[in-house]
Amino acid sequence: MIMNSRHVESTISCSETSGYCQTQYSYLIATNLPGFYQCNSGQKSGQKCSCVSRRRNIVWLIFLIGVIYYVIYLIGSTKQYLYKVDTYSLPCEMPILDPYDADQMKNVKLSEPFICDNTPFLVYIDKENLLQFNTSAVNILQIARDSIMCTCEIIKRGVDTDDEVTYSDTFDCTPPYNIPSDFFKITCSSAENELLNTMLTKIHRRRNDLKSNSDGFFSVILFGLDSVSRNNAIRQIPRAVKYLHENLSSIDLLMYNRIGGHTFDNIVPMLTGLLANTDDIPYLNDVGTRFEKLPFIWKNFSENNYVTFYAEDHLQFHTFNFKKEGFKRQPTDHYVRPFWIADFESRPTKLLFWKEDMSSYNKRKCLANIPKYLVQINYLKQFIDTYKDVRKFGISHLNELSHQDVNDLHLAEDDLIEFFRWFKEGDHLDDTFLIVYSDHGPRGQSQTHQSLLETNLPFLSIVPPNKFRSSFPEIIENMKRNAHVLTTHFDLFATLKDILLRQFKEPSITFVHNKPRGISLFRDIQKQRSCSESSIPDQFCMCYRSQKLNITNNSVIKQIAQDVADKLNQALAGAKGCARLHVAAVLEAHVLVQGKQTVEKRQGLFNKISNVVSGRDYADYRIVIQTHPGNAKFFATSKIAADGKRYVLDNIERINRYNNQSYCVSDDKLRPLCYCVE
Repeated sequence: MIMNSRHVESTISCSETSGYCQTQYSYLIATNLPGFYQCNSGQKSGQKCSCVSRRRNIVWLIFLIGVIYYVIYLIGSTKQYLYKVDTYSLPCEMPILDPYDADQMKNVKLSEPFICDNTPFLVYIDKENLLQFNTSAVNILQIARDSIMCTCEIIKRGVDTDDEVTYSDTFDCTPPYNIPSDFFKITCSSAENELLNTMLTKIHRRRNDLKSNSDGFFSVILFGLDSVSRNNAIRQIPRAVKYLHENLSSIDLLMYNRIGGHTFDNIVPMLTGLLANTDDIPYLNDVGTRFEKLPFIWKNFSENNYVTFYAEDHLQFHTFNFKKEGFKRQPTDHYVRPFWIADFESRPTKLLFWKEDMSSYNKRKCLANIPKYLVQINYLKQFIDTYKDVRKFGISHLNELSHQDVNDLHLAEDDLIEFFRWFKEGDHLDDTFLIVYSDHGPRGQSQTHQSLLETNLPFLSIVPPNKFRSSFPEIIENMKRNAHVLTTHFDLFATLKDILLRQFKEPSITFVHNKPRGISLFRDIQKQRSCSESSIPDQFCMCYRSQKLNITNNSVIKQIAQDVADKLNQALAGAKGCARLHVAAVLEAHVLVQGKQTVEKRQGLFNKISNVVSGRDYADYRIVIQTHPGNAKFFATSKIAADGKRYVLDNIERINRYNNQSYCVSDDKLRPLCYCVE
């Protein structure tokens, strides 16, 4: 029965059930038929046909319309994506750190001056290296000079050891007297009254094969201040920094980046061009460590008729002796370590450095009436004066002054300025490079985020000789440009090599394992230089921006903190007596915003979606955690590997002092990590 008799146009359609063409009406389409079917063009009713589903056509039509709409939507829209960028290999963009940042200034304190003996020194060493009476002191004592008798003992380095000294027999050395040694103990008395009992330095000239600074040769003096960042120098000794710049026309490197964690890890690259604790120089523990085979550049200077000098003033923290055995043979012509061993042995109380109270600690920073750092500065001045006419290569590293507390540095500012002034007024700048450097910034003295960054940026200021400036003005311009380029201790090594070889027309690039590593500061270094090209380990690279994170209920940071603890415990697994460490708190976290990591990208049909990753998947993090037991604080970096898995970089850094917490281990790598338990 037809429900709707209104006539409409008839069509020839293909029957779904019979497969034959037949006449159908539009009202049936609306009432009876389940779908629409069509016959091929020209077919008549009753002919067999091939049915084509009109429903299928409609589905395809809808799909096509959807695709067109989607493409139009993508072409017309813009979204922000986070693209993975390997900024370790991109041109360096270093954060600008304000030296007078409010948080940093909270840590700046004026240390109490070292209280040294105020008794005038009875004797001194004159410019001819002769022991002489101090006439002013004799007059103050109101004692006839003829009544004063002095005896001496020569201090000798032990045989094949860096940790022992011997003493000669006592002999009469009443001034004037030429002591045939660099170091000696002296006692002076009048009648039965002891007037003086101390030790002195001088330079006993030995070598006769030395040559003058002629034919383009230049001398080098490296003056080191331990644990001083550029910003620390600006805060602690601003007048000394200003004097270097304004009076000596120094070239200060603003983007000088450390290479390693400790002093040893930075001084070794500076003096050898090699990276410590790697395939270059395998990890050195305290057993059987000898450094004779390392290619220290002072050996090359010595072979080229230079007199050599090395001095550090802190026995416990000596670069080559802290948990190591140092040198079997004396490394340089003049070497101050035996003097400081004798000084230590002469002390009535020999407390371990971590058990000293501040009173005893300050007393130990004096030798008679002057601070120990000034004793070493004076020894360096004796060396420079004695060998003024010949080629010389000297390193004086002031360790004790600022290693424990960088706030003590300001106490030496007047003496530093006086040394720089003496260097200039004594005409030593005519043919001698003065290089004022540090190994790294302060470690373990402050835990603000900026202080952690400043640790990576040691102080370096170079004063070229006057003759060099006039002969090579284009190199001076290169050095000034390089002040604003990423540089490292490797570059300073390459520069020392050029000075040695007089390689000024074509300054060098040093290669290790067939890859460029150090670029002489005499070259015009490209501003596009990256941490990768500079051989800076990832965890010390300063070429990034960062954003502080809210760490409350942050699951990603919580997991990274646990990863850090797991890595620490993995390192400690084979050490006996070390407690298992647990995360007590996350103190701070930053996400690294490196290079152009965030970019505006127009979505389109040809976007490679595989290159787009989420911020959580890609972001590098740097966090500070506190562990228990022991309340250690560790600074660590977490990255993403190529397979998408997150990992923590090696060399997790302990940023607060561990003192004697790790007494049960001797391994140099484990001591900062271990908390010893009974």
